[in-house]
Amino acid sequence: MRERVFVLFVLGLLLASGGAVWKLWTVKAPVAPRPPWSPPRLPIEQVRAPVPARFSAPLPTRVEDFWAEVEKGPPLSHVQFRLMQGDREMGERFLVALRQAAASAESLVALQGTYGEALWPEEDWPIEEGSRGVSSIELGEPPCDWLSENLEAPGREPPLIRALFWSKLAMCSGSRVEALFARDDAPLLSVLEQYHRYGPPRLTLAMQRAVRRLLSEDRQELFDNAAAFLSRSTEPVARELLEELARSARGEAAEEVQESRKARSQEEEYNQRQCRFLPTTETMVATDAKRLDQCVTRWAHADWTATARLASLLGDDPRLSPSLQEAFAVLTRFPSIEARDAWAREKGLLPTESPVPSSELPPVPLLGRMYQVRRALYFFASRGKRPTAPVRHDVLLVALAWSVRPALQDVVFEELAPPEDASLGELVGDYTLRAYADGERFSLTARNLGDYWDMGAVLALLNQVLEARGSPIRFAAEDKPNSVFALLFGPEAALREAHALGMLHLGDARDVILRVREEDRQSVRRLLGLPP
Repeated sequence: MRERVFVLFVLGLLLASGGAVWKLWTVKAPVAPRPPWSPPRLPIEQVRAPVPARFSAPLPTRVEDFWAEVEKGPPLSHVQFRLMQGDREMGERFLVALRQAAASAESLVALQGTYGEALWPEEDWPIEEGSRGVSSIELGEPPCDWLSENLEAPGREPPLIRALFWSKLAMCSGSRVEALFARDDAPLLSVLEQYHRYGPPRLTLAMQRAVRRLLSEDRQELFDNAAAFLSRSTEPVARELLEELARSARGEAAEEVQESRKARSQEEEYNQRQCRFLPTTETMVATDAKRLDQCVTRWAHADWTATARLASLLGDDPRLSPSLQEAFAVLTRFPSIEARDAWAREKGLLPTESPVPSSELPPVPLLGRMYQVRRALYFFASRGKRPTAPVRHDVLLVALAWSVRPALQDVVFEELAPPEDASLGELVGDYTLRAYADGERFSLTARNLGDYWDMGAVLALLNQVLEARGSPIRFAAEDKPNSVFALLFGPEAALREAHALGMLHLGDARDVILRVREEDRQSVRRLLGLPP
């Protein structure tokens, strides 16, 4: 009798709730535990060895035959790393060589394509993904303090070198950088580029002055860019400047300014409309999966409890994207975004002081938050290089080593590329990656994947040097076979725990990069109408 009453009670709940209880039961069914994650490891040779003599050799002094001369001296990645670390001796060596090379350069483009690579390797570098709305990713950074110091002394260097410095400083952020770009001698294009990367929706003094300068100089060709950036700010001064641009624009520039304003307005209206209502049924996954991804952070900040209920209902649905699964894992484990951040700070996944710009909502997925405070990086898995050009794993090694400073301070990295087969017109064989640290040389083999990084080898080398130095920090790769690749770093134990809890989806970088390459290959074949 008691069992019959219980069955009738449950049946009544199901009928009254339209099946909601049944959905909750199906979601709460036991789920297989996630496979554990471990930092990538590879066979590595560790021997006592000094840093090669070429790292102390002279730098090239002419643009002609520049790359042949570079092979005789320190890699440009090493020069960049030393400048970033504030090495005064390298700074002086670099300036002496740069001044001589600039004298032989016919244009800024020629200087950018040679010594510009030592300040910031722009060729084929990644696009941005994340919360800052930047057009290209900050994978590492230029030697921002060194550049700022040299630009703070007006007239110290010839115009060509100063133009090079300004173009690289546009990749930097911070109050010191903004103060430099607010000066009248800052090139307008570089000011706009720096603001595009780090400004909106906040209107900086540098941007205000730049817009007034291009108005007074009637730089019609820049009106469209300025309008596009200003339209992302709701500050009254930004709106006033935008109106002034619209009044002053003529011909094609006037049409482009109006298009920029219209496009931004339509984007804002679309986002508000898309995220107006919080879904309450399972059908939303099938019909509005993209909207769930776009809106989960807005919904969570507006009503955490209601969004957490949705996460409880849908959290185990395999149709959800990895980022949405990670967001739902956070929503079902923490009562607020502040509690999530407190947990991540305690585990060492976020810095102790990790403020968010007032204009930005902290993203719910932990990976998004780590990106926001530069504990995660995004980049293209492919360099898009020529078949006979090395991938230059050393550039990536330096960028990642800088991100965990000072754990890898004074480590020296190099890539030994395979030889070129002239008959095939490509590099044949594997790479050797090396790190010199504390009198030891760490060497391992990296696969030649064409224009793709061997990310497993890069992370394995960095992690094993970190281990040898007694650091708890490890690098990890997101398990997402997408051409935009995500790396993150933090204490190994914390990464393992976050992965086990479903707040991060970590994978084997060697496997992920192969899946990325295959997905890219299939995409090209689909575009060409070819069979898989």
